Amino acid sequence: MRQLPPVRRSTWFLLAAFVAVLVVYLLVKPATPASGTQDDTPAPRATPRAERTPKPTPTPTAAATPTPSPTREATPTPTPTVASPSPTPTPSPSASAGTASPRASVPPPVPQPDSTPG
Repeated sequence: MRQLPPVRRSTWFLLAAFVAVLVVYLLVKPATPASGTQDDTPAPRATPRAERTPKPTPTPTAAATPTPSPTREATPTPTPTVASPSPTPTPSPSASAGTASPRASVPPPVPQPDSTPG
């Protein structure tokens, strides 16, 4: 019987690299039983996908989009009014009387017009 030649060092390195990659793959990949469970349920998954496709209609989505836009534009107007009174009391006692007077004069006219129409 003929004897085989010795295994080269490079062959052992390739074998070790393959085993290392295999071990890392087995540790990182998802559990195998989950994929086995998924094989049993492809038929039910296909049915909901078919149902989901006809249900969404682009028309309601387009109609819903324009409605919020005007509302958002109207909202910023009252926001500055609410923000104006807050800085008014703080600067009056802290700042000089000359500086507080112009700031105090500006906010009161703004709330009065907003209160009247609303």
